Amino acid sequence: MTFEQIKALTDPGHRPARTEFAMRLSLVGNVTHLAILGRLHDGPATIEALVLQARVMKSYCRLAVRSLCRAGVVEVAPAGPPETYALTPWGRKLVEALAPLIADTPTSS
Repeated sequence: MTFEQIKALTDPGHRPARTEFAMRLSLVGNVTHLAILGRLHDGPATIEALVLQARVMKSYCRLAVRSLCRAGVVEVAPAGPPETYALTPWGRKLVEALAPLIADTPTSS
């Protein structure tokens, strides 16, 4: 990230960028999100596979996936069974940057 991009995020006139950045940053502190991201790094996965990876109820997993979709990190996979998700290009970059943190996530295999 360049200095200009960081400066834009702190400028009160750039609220949408700051909000988007804050939302994406908040994903990092959630163990369920990290477990889901770690699983999707291996390729697209169904909601059932994500539930097994994150070890949470299906309804909570769906909420987590929706948050990741809103942040632009995860998307519905273009092919495959219903409720199959994949990382976006930005999501892949994020997972690569967070690889050590994801590896230490208690729910990741």
